[in-house]
Amino acid sequence: MSSKHLKKKALEDLIAAKRTPYPEPTPLDLPDLPSKSISGTSHDTQSEIQEFLDSEEVLDQKVKELADLFRNSSYPVVYTGAGISTSASIPDYRGPKGVWTLRDRGQAPDRSKITSLEDARPTLVHLSLRKLVDEDLVKYIVSTNLDNLHVRS
Repeated sequence: MSSKHLKKKALEDLIAAKRTPYPEPTPLDLPDLPSKSISGTSHDTQSEIQEFLDSEEVLDQKVKELADLFRNSSYPVVYTGAGISTSASIPDYRGPKGVWTLRDRGQAPDRSKITSLEDARPTLVHLSLRKLVDEDLVKYIVSTNLDNLHVRS
C-alpha cells in the first residue's frame, strides 16, 4: 500500500475513532411546501428543505471534530455556498425561505430584509475562514457565491 493510501487510511481511522454517536437534532418548524414545484428548480418535499438545530453540547463536539480534521489534513479545502451568506441578509435559493422556494409558493422575498451585494458585509464565518487561510490551516476556499464576501473578508 502506498504512503498516500496509508495516510488516508490513518485519517479515516482517526475520524472513526473520534466520531461520537450524536442524538437526533431538533427539526425547525417550516411552512408547508406546495404539493409540487412549479418550476422544477426548488425542492418538492418538506424533508428536502428541513433544517435542524443541534444542542449546544453537540455543536461544540462537532466543532472539535472538525478542528481535528483540519489539524490532521495535509491540504484542506473549504467549499461554500449560499448558506454562508444568509446571515449577511443575502437570501439563498432553495432553503426554506429561498427565492426559488418562495417563488414556487407564489410568494416573493421580503425585499426590506435583503441587503444589496454592495452593502453586504462579511459574516463571522467569512472572517473565520479568512483567519484559517491566514494561519495556513486552509489552503483554498471554493465558493459558488457571487457576493464577493470571501474576497472582502
